[in-house]
Amino acid sequence: MFRSVEAVCINKMDLAPYLDFDMDLFRSNLTAVNPVARVFELSAKTGDGVDAWIEWLTEPVSES
Repeated sequence: MFRSVEAVCINKMDLAPYLDFDMDLFRSNLTAVNPVARVFELSAKTGDGVDAWIEWLTEPVSES
C-alpha cells in the first residue's frame, strides 16, 4: 500500500506525546519503500496540519 501512495496522513498528532510512536522511524521506513510520498501530521482536534493537507488536496493534478 505505501509503495504506491502520494501522501500519508498521520492523524491524532495531539496525542503523540502520550504514545509510543517513533515518527522518525516511520518516516525512514516510508522513505525506504516510497521516497516521494508526502507525510501530513494532522490533528483534527486542534486543526494543526489540516490547512497544508487541504492545500495539497486542492492542487491541480498533473496529466503526465
